[in-house]
Amino acid sequence: MNWMQRLFPILHYRTLAERERATLIYVMLSLMIVLFIFYGFTAYDWFIPGQDASGTLIQVLPYRPETWVYFLLPLVMALVSLGLVRAGKMAWVLWAPPTMFYLLACLPSVISPEGFDTPSRVASLTVLILIAGLVGNELGIVAGLLVAALTLVLDSGTLAGNAIFVALLELLATALAAYLYVRFATVNRNEGELEATQERLKLAEITSRITRAAAQRDPMQDVLNLAIQLILEKYPQFYHAQVFLIDDNKVQARLVASSGAAGQALLAREHTLAVGSLSVIGQVTLSGMPVIEEAGVPNSRHRFNDLLPDTRLEAAFPLRTENDIIGALDLQSRLTVALTETDQSAFQALADSLSLVIDNVRQFENARLRIHENQRLADQARNALREVERLNKRLIGRAWSDYLRGSLRQPGLNVDFEHDVIENDNRWTPTLADAAQSGQLVQVKNVVAMPLRVRGQVVGAMEFELPEGMEFEPEDIELVQEIGDRFGLTAENTRLVEESQRIARREAMINEVSSRLQVANNVEATMTEAARSLREVLQAHRVVIRLGTPQRPSKEG
Repeated sequence: MNWMQRLFPILHYRTLAERERATLIYVMLSLMIVLFIFYGFTAYDWFIPGQDASGTLIQVLPYRPETWVYFLLPLVMALVSLGLVRAGKMAWVLWAPPTMFYLLACLPSVISPEGFDTPSRVASLTVLILIAGLVGNELGIVAGLLVAALTLVLDSGTLAGNAIFVALLELLATALAAYLYVRFATVNRNEGELEATQERLKLAEITSRITRAAAQRDPMQDVLNLAIQLILEKYPQFYHAQVFLIDDNKVQARLVASSGAAGQALLAREHTLAVGSLSVIGQVTLSGMPVIEEAGVPNSRHRFNDLLPDTRLEAAFPLRTENDIIGALDLQSRLTVALTETDQSAFQALADSLSLVIDNVRQFENARLRIHENQRLADQARNALREVERLNKRLIGRAWSDYLRGSLRQPGLNVDFEHDVIENDNRWTPTLADAAQSGQLVQVKNVVAMPLRVRGQVVGAMEFELPEGMEFEPEDIELVQEIGDRFGLTAENTRLVEESQRIARREAMINEVSSRLQVANNVEATMTEAARSLREVLQAHRVVIRLGTPQRPSKEG
């Protein structure tokens, strides 16, 4: 902020008109303070009593004490008004500039013995009306006219009647001209504000509808088609609209949405333009700045298109995200219309809104693709896990079947704590069988049976029985299930230990047999030692060994 803005702040005023009026009041009051001080030292308009002469305001202060009020009042009023404007209270001091001017230019004419004999004195009242109109609009003009007319009538002793009438007509004409000017400026400003509001409403409606379409997760193509349709509806000066998007390689701008039959034909051609090419789209996508070109003029960057021969003006605006140019919005008109800076700003704002929607739709579609891919991978992982679990169950089931077949009898145990009896028993009670076959907990009165699982595979069952009259509580059932799970893990660990021991014994036996065979010094001794070792290992009654291969029978038999 520079020293002027610090000395005369206006930023706390809300509208541009208020800031301009505050600046005007600052300038007028400051200038009038300077002029008033200059007037006090240079203008010989004041009569000096007893000397039959006139002097300046400063010279008459010692002779006429009442002039001190006239000298100090404008200065104090101007300084207080400046302070109020700085404080944001401009509405309180709209009367200050015309009052200051009246005290500076009009009142001395009244005080002067010459009265209103000269046209410049009448002109000061005209300026008073204009100043009042500048700061107070229509109301200020009326107030200034009344004060000027009253001043003229009260001090008309030196003017003829027709001169007063002419002067009043001049003041009235000035007031009327000022009123008409202020009225025209107000209407013009209101029309400009109305047009700006309508433009904002157009942009807001287009942006709102395409944003709503994107929020409803409509496909990208539908959103772009809706955007160009709305643009043509709201801006009839254009007859064709289309959207280009730059490909991933940043080399070509591809047409992705276009209006009318010509647009469909261009889409069918898969119309593209190179980024940076000598075309409107090529230059926009390269520079990131709007390009507006007339057709048929020398050095025009507009490219003639046989499907759009009526184009006389082409305007393209870049589609930009935060750090990148993603495409261009292309508008074409049959008329050579002039696009003002306001129009260009409006269309660029529309292009920026469309860019944001396109970026959001792209991000959503990419996220949806990633979700689908992640879902596919998750389904594959789940299927693979289920397959692993199925194979694991199958292997565990086969391992336990082999383990139980290898036992002399199927393991089973009954424990009667009431009579302190422990016995081996492989018979299945109905509840045990039901639990093992269904894989679910089975409860019949005071008896609970539950399956024993190892990694999901049922390998047995366990049954608990309470004395008559007692029932299992929910926490007892949870305890039983926890014990069953722990038992299954422990049983599996035991089986694996036994399996490891069995494999170790087998490896030791094989190594022992191999060492025996290596001691023999001829084939017959090796065969004899092999037969003896196999007999010991397998408990076989007879071992037969042959070397060579049998002869095949001949065709004759």
